Amino acid sequence: MRVAIQQVKDAQPGCGSAGNTGGAMAMRGICLKPSTGIDRPAIAPQLPNTGGATTGLDLGLMAIATQKDLWQICSAWVLRCVCFARQ
Repeated sequence: MRVAIQQVKDAQPGCGSAGNTGGAMAMRGICLKPSTGIDRPAIAPQLPNTGGATTGLDLGLMAIATQKDLWQICSAWVLRCVCFARQ
């Protein structure tokens, strides 16, 4: 897992986890350092479909989400959509 995340840091193509997503996110926090102001990152994989791709959004287990958590998630999602629209 560490090697895959290090490759992302070194601008190599993507990273996948077929199991321990929590471990992958923890390792991401150690290797990549969280973005300033982001407390809980979401996972947003691109899944191929017949028309191109669909972006899935995995927020993880959030039994109690604060207003700040929801704002961060929504802001990141809007930014991602804008970036894809420009491509």
